[in-house]
Amino acid sequence: MKPSARASFNGLTGSHTRWHMLKSVYEGVALGIRDCLDPIPVTVESINMAGGGVNSPVWSQIFADVLGRQVVVPAGTEFGAKGAAICAATGVGLYDSLEEGVKATVEPLRIYEPDAAKTELYDELYDIYLKQRIATQDVWDDLQAFTRKASKA
Repeated sequence: MKPSARASFNGLTGSHTRWHMLKSVYEGVALGIRDCLDPIPVTVESINMAGGGVNSPVWSQIFADVLGRQVVVPAGTEFGAKGAAICAATGVGLYDSLEEGVKATVEPLRIYEPDAAKTELYDELYDIYLKQRIATQDVWDDLQAFTRKASKA
């Protein structure tokens, strides 16, 4: 959303552990995805998630809780190639729609349902996340300019 955006840890105290920081990274990525997903003008009930992060059941559950949506981890690999094949098969008439092609070729490996109580907490955190993202946009630009200047010094 903003090329100069950078991650940060906020609110750390001496009592926070490495686990808190890892969880914060997981939550930050999930909140960033929500920030991109929420403005889409259609209802998205279920999210398919692939890649290395899906190997972590903790992260997959955090995504479900933060997004307030079901997260499906499909079986298999090479999903980009599979998607291209589904598009091609739909294009030549083997499937009437992309949805039909997906239903015929994609099997869920694991499904994560959101925990309503955690989603309610994450809704509060999301409001804070948005305020902080908006408040730090100019700071990101300043840091990027400074970093460029400092790298030439």
